[in-house]
Amino acid sequence: MLTALQSIRELRVLSRTTMMQYRDRGQKSLPQIARELGVTYILEGSVRRAGNKVRVSAQLIDARTDTHLWALPAGERELTDIFAVQSQLASAIAAELKAAISPQEKKLVERRPTQNPAAYDLYLKAREVIMSGRVEFQKAQAREEFLQAAVQLDPQFAEAWADLSRVHAAIYFFNYDHTPARLGRAQAALDTATRLAPDLPEVLHASGNLYFAGFRDFPRAREQWERALRLRPNFPELLVNLGGLIRRQGRWDEALVYYRKAASLDPGNPGSAFSIARTSEDVRRYDEAIAEFRRRSTLLPADLSATFEPALTVFRASGSTTEGTTFFSGMTVAQSQTVDALRLRMRWSFLTGNLPEHRRLQQIRSHDGAAPRDFRDEWLQAALVVAASGDLAAARKGLSNLKELWQRVVDEPGNYRAWTDVARAEALLGHRDEALRCARRAVELVPESLDAGDGLNNSRSLAFVYAWTGDKDRALAEYARLLRLPSGLNVHEMRHSPEYFPLQGDPRFKALLNDPK
Repeated sequence: MLTALQSIRELRVLSRTTMMQYRDRGQKSLPQIARELGVTYILEGSVRRAGNKVRVSAQLIDARTDTHLWALPAGERELTDIFAVQSQLASAIAAELKAAISPQEKKLVERRPTQNPAAYDLYLKAREVIMSGRVEFQKAQAREEFLQAAVQLDPQFAEAWADLSRVHAAIYFFNYDHTPARLGRAQAALDTATRLAPDLPEVLHASGNLYFAGFRDFPRAREQWERALRLRPNFPELLVNLGGLIRRQGRWDEALVYYRKAASLDPGNPGSAFSIARTSEDVRRYDEAIAEFRRRSTLLPADLSATFEPALTVFRASGSTTEGTTFFSGMTVAQSQTVDALRLRMRWSFLTGNLPEHRRLQQIRSHDGAAPRDFRDEWLQAALVVAASGDLAAARKGLSNLKELWQRVVDEPGNYRAWTDVARAEALLGHRDEALRCARRAVELVPESLDAGDGLNNSRSLAFVYAWTGDKDRALAEYARLLRLPSGLNVHEMRHSPEYFPLQGDPRFKALLNDPK
């Protein structure tokens, strides 16, 4: 229903994530909800399904006066009629609100994506997974399974093929499986979707996604996403995508415009809040970042990482550890015993340079039965802490077996992150030439000129290699350059984090971090 309404340009339609917080609205009246959301009208109703029968109730309410404007005629319908009901609802609402519907919009509103209800169920289940948060491999796998089953039930289901292409492209882009085979699967699914419905917004969205995630062809990705946005102007995910693309082109202020527009359509979505906060932090607008992280934490009150982020940003803004210390002391006993809490404590002790505490927590982590899967986040951090504590030999012993990392480089030679992981490990082992070769290869694969996000991270890895292999002059020059850019580097972290241990004590490094500019 939301998708149909979002196709009507003259309506501003808030998105599902925001709406779901009012599903059980308790004592809140509709006028109160409308005021909180800044809307004039509310569509309220229910769907009850029994076998192949479905009963839909819907009423359009003017929230200013809490009066009914229109209601869907009651009665049971066949499940296969559900798309006709959606079309009827959208058209009636637009007519009631005097919103003009163009022929193109009418075509989208009346479209039946599939004739197979079971395939549509699977498609909706895949969408439910993506609503649950940021991209993670397990979520991507779940989405892939649902969508693959949907297209097997209905090979003509263009929307499902388009979403399947997006899933494969995400797995490829986030380096979960950066192989030509995975990219080929993304392309094949998109080719099928394009053959079935070349001008469908979902297909154009997937096309832009493949240009972006598969080939880093940002101009063509933007062209496809803007075409999709013209067809579905109220779709916040497209706005977030465009913001992310523009951010990677180094146009940070313009990216924030898109993120904020997405947030206006979906104020209850923690994803857009995160994008605004992280981008503000990257350009060192810390007050804005803290405010947005705090807003996000109210949307995810049970998520420890989300509620911790404001304290971490306060540290980055001012160097103060007070809010972070207060956060950990305020955790409940149950919260403090979770794996998430342990990881946050490890992250905090690493960034603030509390090496004994990090080593103590690492001992607990190594016995909690959950072996670290991400080398950069855990294995390398542990080795850096040991090295910065004065036992370089022990740190190197912990990194001596690099077969798994090197094998990934062999299997996925285009995976820049695999190259930076190996580069950092080899630098800590003292293998200067090999570390430099790998770090420079990552920079070649994704330079700053191609991607202002990942490219800057690759440059940071090269600076790390310079520092840990004894080339302090080049390391300092590179860090000085990066500190002038929206690179995510932070002087307070650099003062304390063991990542910068080889430079600590150097008067030039101290002067750099104390430079007001």
